[in-house]
Amino acid sequence: MSGIQDKVVAITGASSGIGEATARLLAGRGARVMLGARGIGRLNALAREITLAGGTAHYQALDVARPASVQNFIDEARAVFGHIDILVDNAGAMATAALADLRVTVISPEDLARAIANAFAFAAPEEADTG
Repeated sequence: MSGIQDKVVAITGASSGIGEATARLLAGRGARVMLGARGIGRLNALAREITLAGGTAHYQALDVARPASVQNFIDEARAVFGHIDILVDNAGAMATAALADLRVTVISPEDLARAIANAFAFAAPEEADTG
């Protein structure tokens, strides 16, 4: 049994790409997945595929640019599964301003590497040595 078995995983941006692949992988390992994205037809097909393969999936249209849509997604996940164990926030949002009007922050490769290392250390702390 994997550590993800029976966990409820809510996935935004689940209709394609990384979100879709994440849903397939986690459902295949026993997670119960709540799928959200704007592409409802693709979500339906993915949920059906997961279910036919023996997994558990539910879906709802989701637009992360609309707070009410996000709240409805979370509420639906709780109504169907009782709770959420993990949120995979994979949905993208597009800037609507002209590129010239956007503020850009430049980060050094060293600072980026440090931020990534800190994120991984936080997400998967080393187990205590019980030796």
